[in-house]
Amino acid sequence: MDVPKVPDEEIIRVMQGVIDLFLIPKFVSLGMRATGDWINALEPRAENGNGVIYGFDYTYWLVNGRKPGKMPPVSALLPWVNAKLGISGKEALRVAFAVATKIKNEGTSYFPEGTDLLEVLNSPECVDYVTSQLGNFYRFEINKILIKQLHDNFS
Repeated sequence: MDVPKVPDEEIIRVMQGVIDLFLIPKFVSLGMRATGDWINALEPRAENGNGVIYGFDYTYWLVNGRKPGKMPPVSALLPWVNAKLGISGKEALRVAFAVATKIKNEGTSYFPEGTDLLEVLNSPECVDYVTSQLGNFYRFEINKILIKQLHDNFS
């Protein structure tokens, strides 16, 4: 009997569950939500039988913080300034420049300790969820195989 391969659609469904039930709530609980862009960019995928979650590259800075030394792009801070502070136009550009300069001089508040944003993916609850969801898939598939074998043996 061949072990059934988990279809990409099932992997994507489970990864969407991980996003909705674990990753987004953790992000919100850490007070990181500003524009909603980070959440909207999360995308579950299946690659070579594995579940993968894609998102913005600045997730690295959310997890690790940013050390002083290099100024982040002011343009990248404009949506945050607008959403978090309700400022737009030239004033937003001035504030974004000031924030970028502060990050260059002091780093972000997440540096050097970082955050536990992605650690939720290794939590026992998240692992149990994935195991349970994939276990349900295999139980269903094995049940189908057993019914077919019974049918074939008595036909």
